[in-house]
Amino acid sequence: MAFKLFSRFNRRACFAIVILFLLSNHLAAQNTTDFSAQASLSRKPVWISGEHFPVPESEKETGRFDKVVKSGGSILFKTKSPLQYARQTETLSAAFAEGKGLELRSGNGIQLLAIQPDQLISLQSLLMGKVYDPTFFRQVILHADDPSYSSLNRELLSQVLALQLNRMLVKNELLEEFRIEFDSWLVTQQMDNSQNALDPGVAPCGNGMDSKLVHSWKFPASLKTLLGSKNTVRDLQDLAVEVLAGNRQASKTEIEEILNGVRVVNEAFESGRYLLGWSEQFITCSNSWILRWKIKTPALEVPVSQTAYSTGAELKTIAGETRLEINALESSRVLIELYTEKGSRIKKFYHDRLNQGEQVSFIIKKNEKSGSLIYKVTADGRTYSGLIP
Repeated sequence: MAFKLFSRFNRRACFAIVILFLLSNHLAAQNTTDFSAQASLSRKPVWISGEHFPVPESEKETGRFDKVVKSGGSILFKTKSPLQYARQTETLSAAFAEGKGLELRSGNGIQLLAIQPDQLISLQSLLMGKVYDPTFFRQVILHADDPSYSSLNRELLSQVLALQLNRMLVKNELLEEFRIEFDSWLVTQQMDNSQNALDPGVAPCGNGMDSKLVHSWKFPASLKTLLGSKNTVRDLQDLAVEVLAGNRQASKTEIEEILNGVRVVNEAFESGRYLLGWSEQFITCSNSWILRWKIKTPALEVPVSQTAYSTGAELKTIAGETRLEINALESSRVLIELYTEKGSRIKKFYHDRLNQGEQVSFIIKKNEKSGSLIYKVTADGRTYSGLIP
């Protein structure tokens, strides 16, 4: 009995001594604080309230996509259509690497479907728009008040699945952050694999037979109402997932607009295309010579460098006059024209043969209303242009 009382007293005394030591020892207290800070940094930030840790505006980082665009870097996206995926079993098998299935859910956690590795045939059917089995998703896709919704939902589902695979399989790290500009033309240019497969360049426009090398797609303006300030490809995909899952109500017209938006993303970069930027007008190879003056964002120079052509152009100011000089580097038939910045032709300067070494010169007359002008030179079926400020 005496031993037990003495033992309890010893324990209490030792505990009191330890507490006093820790409170009086600044080094130990400091070490404890440091460890607590390190532990908090290693945890996920979801439990930390933003009110206690405000982030200054100057320290907020923009997305990776925004940084690349602002730096003027070239962006190459590679996508495939739903049917292209459906026809390539080996590509789909890559989606189930390491025995994992394919899950499609929005950023808010709304799940649309989950496909297991042994359900590859079902995935192919979904990509082809053949949605008849309600095993993988909610009944809203198949059973709607308006029967015409079913086919529309099937098509939207196939496009959303393709977009998911395009983000996963082709390693499009910037694609989900790609920002959509509403009611503008998205302009892209086909890559050229014939030069260097590891570092492909753009495929240049030729004699008009390749109008799709440079092409434009327009996003529906009504998507701005549906997406608001959340205007990235990821936001568009999340919206489509939640509409298909029945978590968000949408009219038939709105579903069609969402479908068109997702389809534009898949088609605009199909088989590998460079992002050139956004334009206020439709751009193809036939008028790509004005692209560099119309584009809103940093872009590749289109068409290819002037050094690849049979003529060379130079602007000179002599005695207060602006002159355009064209030198023939090789013998060829040449067309020289003057346009407004909006693409309307003002004058045809020359349309004849120039022999190697010959030169023609023209005075550029401007008035206050004309603003900047563009000269266009076509030789051997290929075109380049220049801005006259």
